[in-house]
Amino acid sequence: MRKSLFVLAIATTLGACFGEGPAIGQPSAAQVVFFVTRPSSDNPCGNNTFIGSVGIGGAPQGYVVTIPYQPQSCGGGMANGPIEVFSFGKTTSSVDNLGSPGATSGTNFQVHAAANATTGFWGFASPGTSALTVQTVGGTVGTVLASNTGQLSVAGLAADPSSIYIATAQSNGGGGDGPNSPRFPCCGSLASPSTGGGIYQLSATAMNAIATPVVASANLFTDSMPEPFVGTGSALFYLETGGGTAATLTQIDVDTAGTATATTHTPITLQGKPFGIAADAGHVAWSTTLDFSSFGNGASGAQDQCTIYARPIGSQAQPSPLLSTTKFSCLGVAVDADAVYFAIAHVETVKSEVMIHGDGIGRIPFATPSQFESIALGIQGVGTGPRRIFLDGDDIYAIDPFEIGKLAKQALRGKADFTP
Repeated sequence: MRKSLFVLAIATTLGACFGEGPAIGQPSAAQVVFFVTRPSSDNPCGNNTFIGSVGIGGAPQGYVVTIPYQPQSCGGGMANGPIEVFSFGKTTSSVDNLGSPGATSGTNFQVHAAANATTGFWGFASPGTSALTVQTVGGTVGTVLASNTGQLSVAGLAADPSSIYIATAQSNGGGGDGPNSPRFPCCGSLASPSTGGGIYQLSATAMNAIATPVVASANLFTDSMPEPFVGTGSALFYLETGGGTAATLTQIDVDTAGTATATTHTPITLQGKPFGIAADAGHVAWSTTLDFSSFGNGASGAQDQCTIYARPIGSQAQPSPLLSTTKFSCLGVAVDADAVYFAIAHVETVKSEVMIHGDGIGRIPFATPSQFESIALGIQGVGTGPRRIFLDGDDIYAIDPFEIGKLAKQALRGKADFTP
C-alpha cells in the first residue's frame, strides 16, 4: 500500500512511474486520498485487492474495506487473503491499517463500513458463529444475534451521532462478483435480492452491546446496490423488492434513542435496477440503471441506462425522473441541500464479458433540473472509474474500485462534459 496523496493532474505525467498507483487520463481538480495496488502487467495474479465498502462522514478520517480478488485472466474469483479495514486522513496523507475482521473471502457485502461525525464503524459476519459484529477503533460496539438458522450477512451499515443501524440479509448470493468489484458483473449468477433480512440498532457510544431490532423484515436489493439503505439521523430509507419493476420506498422515522416512531411505505415503479440511494434532511434520491444480472455470464446487447429520481422528505408521491437517458449509465448517488450528484458510467465488452467503466460525475439541481452539469474524470483501465459518490461539506469523494478521489463541488460549475 503506497501511503500518499497527490493531485491527479500530476499523476497524468507521472503515471508510468507510479505503476502501482492510479492511471489518470486527463488533469482534474481532484486529489487521490486512498488507493490500493492495481494488478500489474508483470505480476497480474499477485496479491490483488479492490475497494469494497466505504464510510465517509464528518469525522476527520474516512474508512475503507479492502477485498482480495483475482483478475479474470487468473481464474477469477476471490483470492486467499484477509479482508482488511483502513482509515485515511481526509486532509492529510495518513493511512492506517485497522486490522482484519477475520474474513478471508466472500462477496463484498459481507463487510460494510460507515462513519459519523466522530469515528468509523465496520460490521461483518463473525467467523465461526451465526452472529454479526460491529466494531470501531476502540473495540467491539455490539453484536446482532441471528434469530434464524440461515447464514446471515451484513448488507449495509449507517451511522449518525447517536446510533448505528445494521441491515442484514440472507447469504443467498450466486457466484458472480458484487457491484464494487472491478470485474462486476462477471462471473456467474449474481446474488438474489434479500428475502430474509432486517434492520437493527446499536448505540454509537456503547461497547459490547446487543443490537435491538428496528425492522423485523426488510427485502433489500442486495444484488444490485452496494449500500442498499441510508440513514439521515432522523430517518432511514431503503428500497424493497416487489418483483419486476415494482418496488417500495420505505421511510422509518427514528428518535434520538433510535426508536422507530413511524413507518411509511410508498409503492414506486422502477425504470431498471436500483444501484444507489442517498438522503439528507430535505430529499431522498435514488438511481436506476440496466439489470446487470442479465450479463453475469457474458452476453451481447448491454445498453446503457440511467434514471435519477428524487423527492422531498415527507412526500409520498411517485416522483417523476429528474433525468432519464440511454446515453450513459448512472450508479451511486449523493445529495445535499441543493442537488443530487451521481456517478456516470458506461458498459463495455472486454473479451466477451460485460464490464463497467466509470467516467465522471453528474449534478442535477433540485430547483432547476434542466441545468445538468457534469465533469469527466478521465480514469483509465478496465473496470475502473467512479461508481459511488459521497459528499462531505464542500467536497465530493468519488469511489473507484482501486482509488478514492476528492474534488471540490465547485469543480462541476458550468461543466458539460456529458450530454444526457
